[in-house]
Amino acid sequence: MNDQHYDLTGTQVNYYFICKRKMWLSAHDISFESSSELVKLGRLVHNSSYKRKKKEIRIGNIAIDHIEDGIIHEVKKSDRMSDAHTFQLLYYIYRLKQIGVNMPGMLDYPKLKKKVHVTMTAEKEKLVSEMLQDASDIISQKKPPPAEYKPICPKCAYEEFCWS
Repeated sequence: MNDQHYDLTGTQVNYYFICKRKMWLSAHDISFESSSELVKLGRLVHNSSYKRKKKEIRIGNIAIDHIEDGIIHEVKKSDRMSDAHTFQLLYYIYRLKQIGVNMPGMLDYPKLKKKVHVTMTAEKEKLVSEMLQDASDIISQKKPPPAEYKPICPKCAYEEFCWS
């Protein structure tokens, strides 16, 4: 496995599927998330949904929301970006597997009262590995990818930066 992959956070893996420009900006410490009301709302949902669970288990630069009964849990506000959420969780499973820990995952959408089981397969592991290489290649570029308008842009903390 390429050590460059360990430079990625779970959030950056999530951004890879939402917007590669946002992923590049985040990886280069250009962030507007702290002023975003939607990000603040997401943190509130996360912090209030599982009060009794141990929060944010850190392994290197990844932060797992919590582990319960041998299952990695990732808490999300909405299932609108479910592919990005799934790959973020698969990345956590992948990283743990690299250190000899095999666990399935669960996406928790408390506001929707919905849970989605996520397990690693050989095919998914190959996809994660390929995605990590592509993400590493993008991040290593000197400039961010060009802005590409997407329906999510109006709600993005980076919107003004990309489109002004």
